[in-house]
Amino acid sequence: MTAWGDLAEALMAAPDLPEAACRGRHELFDGYEPSSGETLDDVDYRHTAAVALCRKCPELLPCRAYSNEAFPYPLTHVVAARRPQYRIRKEAS
Repeated sequence: MTAWGDLAEALMAAPDLPEAACRGRHELFDGYEPSSGETLDDVDYRHTAAVALCRKCPELLPCRAYSNEAFPYPLTHVVAARRPQYRIRKEAS
């Protein structure tokens, strides 16, 4: 299946989470894109805020149950209070 097909399948299987605290806040949960110019400190700040939002969310348990199946590690974005781990290669001096 293509990446778009995988995404479409995941979205179709997604549970309805009407009280999800993340609604309308996708920018906090997005992954790191090196070409964006965003610093890793900025990404860490966003992801810390996203995880804090998740931890207070009334939909965390059903979200986590779904995401454990739909988004296996390694993650590329924050989901259900789980965050990606980034490894940055240092340039040779």
